[in-house]
Amino acid sequence: MTMTDAPELTELTERMGRLLREAYKLGALKGQQESDAMRTKLLAALGVEHSSSAPEAPRKTKRRPSTSSVARAPKGLVVGALVQIFKTVDGITTKEAETRAVAIDHRINPKTVYNELLRRKDLYRREGDRWFLVEAQNAPAADTKPVWGTSATGKQEPAKLPDWFSARTPVATGEVGGT
Repeated sequence: MTMTDAPELTELTERMGRLLREAYKLGALKGQQESDAMRTKLLAALGVEHSSSAPEAPRKTKRRPSTSSVARAPKGLVVGALVQIFKTVDGITTKEAETRAVAIDHRINPKTVYNELLRRKDLYRREGDRWFLVEAQNAPAADTKPVWGTSATGKQEPAKLPDWFSARTPVATGEVGGT
């Protein structure tokens, strides 16, 4: 090939490109026709009426951020609320505990109160449908060590709640009832 053949080569390349694009379109069209024919045969075999237009695919939408302005309760808020509740009343139902805790602070989720009561068997005891503060009843929870201790005088007395409990609770720090 020489330089004089370059225009012919360019023309040949362009023509080959056009032919390939046309062949691709024809192949895609034929494939679509065969696919439609197969779908029609299958639907007819199943006894379902075939519509010529395919249903639109559902559009994907972006998930909107939550518009809820409810903030999570700070850590320890539920414990503090329960301590405050059990100071005033003992032997309450789960529903009463949840209602009173939400009344103390609106950020408390009632389900969290229930979870706290179930989780902390060292602090709360259940008898029937009523919950009791273990220390208030002077009796250990069924599956924990006794809360009795020996005082400085050698006398058996109910053990006090641990220091970390009273120091970290929102009741002690004044956080309960905040907005």
